[in-house]
Parts: sequence; C-alpha cells; structure tokens
Amino acid sequence: KKLVAVATQENFSLLLAYENGEKRVLDMKSTLEQGGVFTPFRQYENFKRVYIYDCNNVAWDIDSNVVWNNKVDICSDSCYVDSVPL
Repeated sequence: KKLVAVATQENFSLLLAYENGEKRVLDMKSTLEQGGVFTPFRQYENFKRVYIYDCNNVAWDIDSNVVWNNKVDICSDSCYVDSVPL
C-alpha cells in the first residue's frame, strides 16, 4: 500500500493516509520511549517535522536544516502493520 500523506498529533501518534483512501493511526510513544535514534523526536517540535521520504517511508531529520543529514525512517510496511484503522 502506498503512503501518500503523514501528519502528527500532539499525543505523538501519526495519521497515515494511503493511496486507496485508507486512513490509519500509528502510536509512536513506545518507539520514542526506547530512545536511541528516536531520542530527539521526544520533543514535539522535532517530532512534527515528519515527512514521506522518496522511497515511501516515514522519515525525520535530526538536523532540520539539511534534509539528508541524520535521517531516521520507518518502513511504510511497518507503519501499516503497526497502525490501526481510523
């Protein structure tokens, strides 16, 4: 399924929209709590910089000034499997 839009919610979840019109919600709280590469995104200002990377993955950049620097991404298949229908 092709991901066509992603948006954040203040509760650290993602609203996902797919090419077929399906909408899903992905709760990111447990992923963010694990830390590691996701630590910077515990701050909502960083978390809300989410976008769809050119390979159809959900992504964030640690450095907000350079799109390709320190990218963290989640496979679109994982987003679908781990999310729930809206």
